[in-house]
Amino acid sequence: MKSIHHSLANMWILMASALLMVARLQAADPVKVVSPADFQDQEGDRQTSQYSIINTRFQQFYLAADFIGPLPNGGYIKEIRFRNDKIGGSLAAVLSAIEVNLSYAPDFGSISTKFEQNKGAQYTRVYSGDLSIPATAPGQFGMTIVLQTPFLYDPKAGNLMLDFTKGSAFNSGQVPSLDYTLRSVHTATVVGNLLNSSGNLADGGYITQFTIEAVPEPASVALMLVGGVMVWAFRRKAR
Repeated sequence: MKSIHHSLANMWILMASALLMVARLQAADPVKVVSPADFQDQEGDRQTSQYSIINTRFQQFYLAADFIGPLPNGGYIKEIRFRNDKIGGSLAAVLSAIEVNLSYAPDFGSISTKFEQNKGAQYTRVYSGDLSIPATAPGQFGMTIVLQTPFLYDPKAGNLMLDFTKGSAFNSGQVPSLDYTLRSVHTATVVGNLLNSSGNLADGGYITQFTIEAVPEPASVALMLVGGVMVWAFRRKAR
């Protein structure tokens, strides 16, 4: 009789472990979000490498609506990728002395030309240093910034701002021309000199892909908790 109880306990432990693993896998699946979303499958109307000019600063603002569908509970932004223009690919290069900060952003109608006034909640340095850019084919998201500090973003709490600065150090190699649009209502930019307090506000921006570790659905969290309790209870009973 004892062996039957042990067999049942082992069976339940295996089932609970399987459920727990499924829930963890669901929570760990990365989500890739392209913003501006209206240019996900459309080429921008210009190319630019202005981001690579010494002492450049730009703030790009991304509409929360581009994220809320695939990320109903938000998630941790792990990577930021910019798309190469389709006119040509790029050779390997190093972009020197960059810093990237992320924060929540003001509504598009409240964006200021003064950089400091656009800093929103949870303004966080997510990358600092040189950036190696691999050789990339045309139209690919080749310029990849793997964040040193992941950023927790909940689109229900507001728009997203990327604050990008390029210092005075020279780059190595020829950096790519990136895909850029002036026609999207899903994004806007303030561009200027790092040494100045303000820049110029314009519609549009770089076509950007975010790799995000989604926060699990409440049902998945509950499943994980139930699975953990079941494993603990049956192991205790089997002793």
